[in-house]
Amino acid sequence: MSIGPDFKEVLEEIGTSVLVIRDEGVLSGEYMIPKPNRQVTKPFIQEFFLEGRLAYDTEIEGGDVVQLISSPDVFLVMNKNGRDFEGECFEQDVVMYKANVSGEICRAVEVEVDYDTKQSFPPIRTNSYALITESMFGNEMLDTEQGRFQVNKKDLYVPHKYGMQVGDRYCPVSGENYMVDSVMTRRFENVDMVTLVDDTR
Repeated sequence: MSIGPDFKEVLEEIGTSVLVIRDEGVLSGEYMIPKPNRQVTKPFIQEFFLEGRLAYDTEIEGGDVVQLISSPDVFLVMNKNGRDFEGECFEQDVVMYKANVSGEICRAVEVEVDYDTKQSFPPIRTNSYALITESMFGNEMLDTEQGRFQVNKKDLYVPHKYGMQVGDRYCPVSGENYMVDSVMTRRFENVDMVTLVDDTR
């Protein structure tokens, strides 16, 4: 007999209620036991990383955006793995990154202004939750006619379903404009790792 239903009852008694934020609406009825990570000497892990235990039959998937009722923070589910006992799944373990930005994803279109063709960047998606951090690799010095300057790249972790493409513009609510320089789709489960640079277009 599976112990999954028993563990699910325990989750509902002692776990934290979780909201799943999806385009079609907010899904409730999920519970989680959060597990803080012990690697507190690593700043990224300490600031952004959270593990959790979910019911065996959870509807939460990698790439979902979730909010624990006990916290104002929003998290991005990076992956989900089932744990088995005697050949049957009894719980799902998840790894989550804290989303520290929300904003618009904009895509370039050609518009005609006074008989001149220019680029415009209308939003294709609002309320786009993500984690943005300074890139640990890839920052470089660029030589131009005006002199040398550093290209500061940032890493963005964003749900794959948002459909970000190279050349898109990401505009956090804090007011910056970033251009999507590259998109890596196979590192995480339904989550893209995007490289951003300052958008001067």
